[in-house]
Amino acid sequence: MRLEDEEKRIAKFVAMTDLSQGKPYIGVDYVFPKAMLRAFKKGETVYTDIYVSKSVEGGRWMSVFVPFEEPSSDDYAVLEVDISLENLLLEVESKNRQLMLVHLSIAIGLLLVFIALYFLTQRLIHRTLLSEVNLPLATFMNHIDQIQKGSEVQKLQINTGCELEVLAEHFSIMYSTIQEKQQELSNLNLSLEDKVKEQTASIRNLLDNAGQGFLSFEPDYLILPGYSRECINLLGSELGSNVDVSALLFADSGEIQEFKEWMDKGFDEDFDFDLVNELAPKEFEIEGRFMEVQYRRIVSRDSLLVMMILTDVTEKKELQNMAAREENLMKRILRTLQYPDQFTDFVKE
Repeated sequence: MRLEDEEKRIAKFVAMTDLSQGKPYIGVDYVFPKAMLRAFKKGETVYTDIYVSKSVEGGRWMSVFVPFEEPSSDDYAVLEVDISLENLLLEVESKNRQLMLVHLSIAIGLLLVFIALYFLTQRLIHRTLLSEVNLPLATFMNHIDQIQKGSEVQKLQINTGCELEVLAEHFSIMYSTIQEKQQELSNLNLSLEDKVKEQTASIRNLLDNAGQGFLSFEPDYLILPGYSRECINLLGSELGSNVDVSALLFADSGEIQEFKEWMDKGFDEDFDFDLVNELAPKEFEIEGRFMEVQYRRIVSRDSLLVMMILTDVTEKKELQNMAAREENLMKRILRTLQYPDQFTDFVKE
């Protein structure tokens, strides 16, 4: 073929031979593909990509454009060779499918081997965990359960040669140290209890022998346990539970009412308790015995109490009365001595 029209890509003197059909073709004009222009103009051998033919009953082809130098010209004539690749590509595709099947078989085999190794490894790991982790942990937890139940336990023995053995050793040391500290604390508590009992007995002895009665009550006016023994001597009876202090000390309802009014103020922490101690009833009489009372407010974290301090002033009253009688007698004697005539007349009458 010779180049006729570069812009329209037309070549002259075309001869085509289809060897598969055995029929030659001779023509005049041929619209050549764009890639052939490099062979015409530059004299380069050009290989096309694989393409599907539209003129030779389809199929996949590749073309080669071979240039030949023209005498006394800068242009080239070109020989086009069309090579059918259909059978070759079909064979390659067949080989590729076979190769893919081989690869797939190898992949499936490798996958099966991997699955088998995985389950075998899992089984070995499970056995290892069971012997080196699970059983020692079960021993550990059973030991802790026995400690929680308060049972006597021996030193924890775990022989695994790993961190669990070290942990068990440190746990046993810690447990032994805790037991020692608990024993020390128990001994200290017993000592403190003995000291508290001793101090309580000492205080109780002082209160019982102070010659005064000490009792306390809450806002419900019921006497609390722990009153001194002198209260029994002063009030003449045991002070059992549910004894109302106001009813015990006062017989008159008006006195009871006045006492409770002042004590209600005493239980009010905002009220000045010195006023209560000064103005509340300070003296009462029980079965011919006279008592003086002092009040103290006791505030603790959980409760508010009023303490009464009772003092028997019966003898003091009797002495005061005796002194008053003697003073009155002395005044009469003095008046008699000052006015003897009037006294004589009074006697005669």
